[in-house]
Amino acid sequence: MNQCTFTQYVDERMFEFVRAIEGDNDTIDGECLYIAQKNERQVIATKDCLADEKVLFQLVCNAYKKDLDENVLILETMYNVYVEFSMNEIITRKVEQLVSDSQDSEASSFTLTYRFYEFLDLVMQVLQDQKKDSLHTRLADTKTYMDHFYNAPLTRSDLAQRAGVNVDYFSRSFKARYKETPMSYLNRVRITHAKSLLLNKNKTIREVAFDVGFKDEFYFSRQFKRQMGRSPQSYVKRSIVSIKVASLHHLVTGHLYALNHLPHSAIMNHSYPLSLKEAGVEEIGQESVDVDKLFTIQPDVVIQKAPMSDAVQIKSTIINQIAPVVNLAYDGTWREHFTQIASVIDREKEAQQWLEQYEQKASSLRDSLRKYIGKETVIVVGIGEIGYCLYGMRNMGAVMYDDLRMEVPKSIQNIAHIKEVTLKEIMEINADRIILTLYRSHKRLPSVKKVTQHLQQLNQDHRWQSLKAVKNKQLYGLYDTNHLYTSYNAYSHNLLLDKLSEFFVK
Repeated sequence: MNQCTFTQYVDERMFEFVRAIEGDNDTIDGECLYIAQKNERQVIATKDCLADEKVLFQLVCNAYKKDLDENVLILETMYNVYVEFSMNEIITRKVEQLVSDSQDSEASSFTLTYRFYEFLDLVMQVLQDQKKDSLHTRLADTKTYMDHFYNAPLTRSDLAQRAGVNVDYFSRSFKARYKETPMSYLNRVRITHAKSLLLNKNKTIREVAFDVGFKDEFYFSRQFKRQMGRSPQSYVKRSIVSIKVASLHHLVTGHLYALNHLPHSAIMNHSYPLSLKEAGVEEIGQESVDVDKLFTIQPDVVIQKAPMSDAVQIKSTIINQIAPVVNLAYDGTWREHFTQIASVIDREKEAQQWLEQYEQKASSLRDSLRKYIGKETVIVVGIGEIGYCLYGMRNMGAVMYDDLRMEVPKSIQNIAHIKEVTLKEIMEINADRIILTLYRSHKRLPSVKKVTQHLQQLNQDHRWQSLKAVKNKQLYGLYDTNHLYTSYNAYSHNLLLDKLSEFFVK
């Protein structure tokens, strides 16, 4: 489907927007438009046209075909829609806004549909611009390619071939549009990533140079000094002496707390209730980072969870222009994250001492738990805005089931993070002890009113009352601390050891 056909498809129909969902969910009822990614391009398609594209969002909506003869609207199945264009941050933000608006219980159907039409207008404008300016689109694609594959052995010829023009014309056109040559831009991207890697002290300067795409460490050093005004060695020493850390997640903040190193600035919200403002930490956003604030603050380093979506990856690329970004790998353990952050802020010795004390504390509690609860099973049930979840082997599970070796039900072993469940599924486990806490559903924690309602409903449900843990009064509440105990970081895990001792050791 080309730009003209897509515009015609939209013009001939009326849409009623229902909701937007992040990720790919096969259980969704209703017609959907899928926002996906393929080969660094953004795709909008119906289910029948998707193949190996990575689905980023689902837009659930009803499409009504206009029957001009009968002057009626006919609900129809959406199919055979497929259009693609260069990755567009504005469109991604608009879709993220649709996701957020969908979760607002006060948003009217009219408002949601109006926002959906704003999204469609943006798409058609992008398609129109793409048709008018194909060279600029190809230049932008090439620039994006350098952003993602900066560490590859790229030459001017490679980039010109990707843009579909000869080398000299490509260089002139690129410089006219972006005010620097292609290779100058590529080197700048490489140096930006090198700054992050240099803070990871287990890499030599030679290794960093090769990792970001330079074949010669001496050429890398010259380029680094040209851009940064000092050598790589000098940059590392200066960063360690007075490092100003911006934390983009409470997971990072918790690790810094354990190392007695407050972040200079951080994302703050009630999900992780620490008195950061009172301690002089500057707020740079509540749910996501305010890039303008971050630019004003000019931190030495930004530490965040590794981006999991393309929208976050785009923002991360922008942030990397402000300060080097250290990403904590999604599949890394909390101990790996902890030692990685310690290495960045030159607190490796302190981190080792902290971990030794933690292991001693966990070992002592492990012995006590064997005496007091033996082989009894313990699960963590989360209360959300709408329903319930089971916490799995990560987060609190990493402390309970790994560090303390508490008895873990078989069904929990198959849950990595959390799993939304029904009361029936909780009953099937019928654990000896249950810890009740909160969990973040629909991108927000439940209100105190919602938690109270859920607890009242459970207390009035005979199925809940039949559980062993309820009958034996082996319920333990962690409602008023939000994610203080459930976050996957050193500070929270140490607090959780104390809380579990309080719960189970008489």
